[in-house]
Amino acid sequence: MLSDLQEGEGVVWDDQSTPRRVIETATGSDDTARLRGPSGGTYTIEARPGSTQPYAIYPAVGLVSSIRVVTADDAIEAV
Repeated sequence: MLSDLQEGEGVVWDDQSTPRRVIETATGSDDTARLRGPSGGTYTIEARPGSTQPYAIYPAVGLVSSIRVVTADDAIEAV
């Protein structure tokens, strides 16, 4: 879930290849995290447990089926 994300990690989803950096992690019962894009824009990612598309990313992205964390050595792991 989003609570596993750490500040500074890169996140990509579906067919997107440019990572967004985690700038604020999920805390408590609020299962959302904030991301910063390459041009400085911010995004919010929200978990939707039990859904066929378990993540909502806004503004402008919508529902996605999976997210991946880009680790320091550029390997990609599913979340």
